[in-house]
Amino acid sequence: MKLRVYDDPASVALRPFTWVRPASRLMVGVERMQERWERLAAPHRAEVTLVTRALLAPIGRNRCAFSQVAPEVGDLWVSDLLVPEATSLASLRTLEPDQVARSQDRLIAFRLGTGMVAALGSAEQREAELSERLTRAAAAASRTIELPDARLLLGLADLLRHHEALIGPDLERLVGDLPPPALAPTAGYATEAIRLGGGCRIDHGAVLDAREGPVVLAEGCEVEPHTWIKGPFFAGPRSRLLGGKIGSGSAVGLQCRIRGEVEASVALGFVNKAHDGFLGHSYLGEWINLGALTTTSDLKNNYSYVRLELNGVEVPTGLKKVGSFLGDHVKTRIGCLLNTGTVVGLGANLFGDPAVAEKWVPDFAWGAVPGDRSTRWTSSSKRPKS
Repeated sequence: MKLRVYDDPASVALRPFTWVRPASRLMVGVERMQERWERLAAPHRAEVTLVTRALLAPIGRNRCAFSQVAPEVGDLWVSDLLVPEATSLASLRTLEPDQVARSQDRLIAFRLGTGMVAALGSAEQREAELSERLTRAAAAASRTIELPDARLLLGLADLLRHHEALIGPDLERLVGDLPPPALAPTAGYATEAIRLGGGCRIDHGAVLDAREGPVVLAEGCEVEPHTWIKGPFFAGPRSRLLGGKIGSGSAVGLQCRIRGEVEASVALGFVNKAHDGFLGHSYLGEWINLGALTTTSDLKNNYSYVRLELNGVEVPTGLKKVGSFLGDHVKTRIGCLLNTGTVVGLGANLFGDPAVAEKWVPDFAWGAVPGDRSTRWTSSSKRPKS
């Protein structure tokens, strides 16, 4: 079976993170969705390919552009907004040719039959009219199955919602797969739920606390003195934990530097938070640098549900705790304050006054300039001369 995880047109709701990656490269729990699909598909000997935009196809493994795919009868196509789970995959494997799966009134998967292959059209058409072609292919289906309990990434808040639900089971699985470490008695609590990859360094004065959930550090991680790692927590390879209280439902990817108070947050990779400051219920892209004492708020003063402001449109989250969503390559000034439910776009550089950023900052914003909300941020093409 060939499993084609396709770049769903509805992934625009996950920007700024889906500007530079398909949604299948986002982390939910302790692994990216691509790795999750590959792990679940391996026992069935299914070949997993990410089918994405031509611009993104050359910059990742096992990817190809829509125009490069030769549709074959029997191929299983799955939206990359579907969070992979064993139960969902089991249901999708039962799909017959020209049959589709839906969840929450959305197309989430289909198995190609002769009717759908014809509906997908030529490679050029698939690339230029992706949404229309997929809709037409689904319309050719003779039967539909419903997956009412499937987890979908329909908006930014779902990144936090589904991460919270999956990080515990993910860590339990890793604890079962890895041998227990040899830790000094003073270095950890509930050490039976702690796992360390090869080459990890735990300095004196650091504490790994798995009483409320497992702690798993991948190979090459370093934990410096005066660091309290509080489970559930996962750190990717070669990450450095530099002090403070870190964890409580958090997961950080490859080669991050983390210090301060971190709670229920995700950092995809190469994030530099080397100074104090609170990061809570937030989702960070890659290559982000947080200036000293950058702090997020993740709870409103009246404890009401958080609404995001996305380019002038308010979007409800259904959550009471939501911090910030920071796109790739974001930089913040020292002492930057991010309000509850702040969204900062790709490549934005936050500096100058005021210290409190707007709740929506567009892509490539460059500092703050005087004026009202419509003129506060200047684009990178109009940067002031230094």
